[in-house]
Amino acid sequence: MSKHNGFTLMEMIIILAIISILFTITYPSLVSTRNDTQETERARQEYVVNKALQQYYALTGGYPNPSHDSSKRDLSPDEMTILVDALQNQTGVNMDLSHYKYTYKEAYKDTNGDGVYETNALRADKR
Repeated sequence: MSKHNGFTLMEMIIILAIISILFTITYPSLVSTRNDTQETERARQEYVVNKALQQYYALTGGYPNPSHDSSKRDLSPDEMTILVDALQNQTGVNMDLSHYKYTYKEAYKDTNGDGVYETNALRADKR
């Protein structure tokens, strides 16, 4: 009687095929879960920053960057510095500038169809 040590080539191929099938089935759900997690984190960051803006308004009676050109969505580097400092000093909220780019949300369209952006709401987008 011969002693059997190890696996045959056919057994190894079957094991690899089973692992491949399992990977093919689970990979799309893993990617989807990761994307959902990133979107949830982005939405949470946006919510926190907008709550801080509301708190800032309640404490000071105005919003940071009152001189912002309402026809522009993007914040200038100077405006971003003012906003970050104002929210940190008044509310204690740190804006995550390394992962997110902040822009003003569109409030409404004017008669020319151009967007008008208010300083009371921000959108956080992944960099």
